[in-house]
Amino acid sequence: MYEVFLNERKLLVGKPSEFFNCCSQVRIVELKSFSDLADQVNRFLAGDEELLALAGDDPALWSRFKKLFQFIPAAGGVVRSEKGILLIFRRGKWDLPKGKTERHETAEMAALREVREETGLSGLVIDGALPSTWHLYLSHYPGKPEVWILKETRWFSMHSSGDQEPVPETGEEIQEVRWFTSPTLPQALANTHASLRELISGAFRPLS
Repeated sequence: MYEVFLNERKLLVGKPSEFFNCCSQVRIVELKSFSDLADQVNRFLAGDEELLALAGDDPALWSRFKKLFQFIPAAGGVVRSEKGILLIFRRGKWDLPKGKTERHETAEMAALREVREETGLSGLVIDGALPSTWHLYLSHYPGKPEVWILKETRWFSMHSSGDQEPVPETGEEIQEVRWFTSPTLPQALANTHASLRELISGAFRPLS
């Protein structure tokens, strides 16, 4: 099952069996065809439904879903140290450092570059991969028609050592970079993106 966020709203896409033991309060739509999928997605994009589950047995359901959008890959990092985990404050919310993957880059390369650029930290080391997050947004490129974007952000757990002081990349509208510990975590979770809450809270669990 995939979770796709549109701001605070969420769209679930998966097999009917994946919804049996969860999502009891969610409206589940069983899809019969690709046109059903497109119709339901368009209604979700145009409406205000907070949570919708699209269920289908077609093995290509997720691939068909992705073809409805322009796809953009991105990558980012959950940085940990003895000081806690590192968050950035951008556009009024606590966020994780991330950005688009360039054509010549692997996801790991992009994640390290973006974290380095947005926080000023060097010498970062990747510990392992974390679950991707998916979100939708409407592009507004000058002189071009609006188009819906599906962005996958591939996340990596990283660690930073030493006494480096993080420095916000102001050109990316980052106002602050701060280390958060367990006692201060609720402050961040209360003002972050819905798609990142589980990722941020999970950063305090031991690495497997």
